[in-house]
Amino acid sequence: MSQLIRTAKSSSDWTMYDLDAYNISVVDQDATTFFECSELPLPAIPPEVLTAQHAYQAFDLTANELLCHMEHATLVVPEVKSTVDDFVVLLLRAIGHYTTHPKFFRTRKDIDYVICGEYKVAKPDVSIIQGSEILLVFQENKRHIDLMDPVPQLIAQAIAAFAANDYFFRSALGYRYSPLPSKVMPGFIMMGTSPVFYKVLVTRELATAVMCGLYPATPTIVYAHKPTFPNPREQGMMPLDNRRVILSCFEAFKIFVKSCDVFSSIKLHREP
Repeated sequence: MSQLIRTAKSSSDWTMYDLDAYNISVVDQDATTFFECSELPLPAIPPEVLTAQHAYQAFDLTANELLCHMEHATLVVPEVKSTVDDFVVLLLRAIGHYTTHPKFFRTRKDIDYVICGEYKVAKPDVSIIQGSEILLVFQENKRHIDLMDPVPQLIAQAIAAFAANDYFFRSALGYRYSPLPSKVMPGFIMMGTSPVFYKVLVTRELATAVMCGLYPATPTIVYAHKPTFPNPREQGMMPLDNRRVILSCFEAFKIFVKSCDVFSSIKLHREP
């Protein structure tokens, strides 16, 4: 794999070839292992989201709006962009704690990063920001439009986010900043309303290898979890049983969306 040719490209152009070129593999995990909990927690969300089959049956405004967007996002029409991005923003806001102050959402944010010595752009469909630090990236599965595999795209976005965070901290703190050796960048992909969750452990070795176009000696393992539904023939969040499982996964996923908090570790000394 070290002989594979590495070229400068934006995240939207990454393929499985690039994962091999940077010694990256994806490993599936069950819910207990992935979320690091023995039992998935109940989702902190308006109750009607869990009980109303359709939007018109929900009287709570937050639940009604979320279910309306869910129904539209469920429809994956060839060559037509869906409303998945809008649905994801509403979903994470409704669950709570994903965007508690001072976190906020960005859609289609440009993340500049260096790959093979050239500046390129990563553009997650949705990201969560705190200050200028990127905490989570989301990529819609658009295979019904362009046939591109979203997994390499998401991983490229996670690597770019790590590099962008590092640049921000270094610019803000200067000599007082100790570069982060690694960080788990959480992200997920949605096809309609069916998610797959990812934990991308981005190390400084991997980030440097991408920047310089080199093959990292240490392999990177990205862990993934695709929720298991009570009825595997039913996909997405329209069935209530599926919806509860998916929302519980999102609830458990919160713990990985956290700031590096490097500013709190810096003690600033004033001259007497």
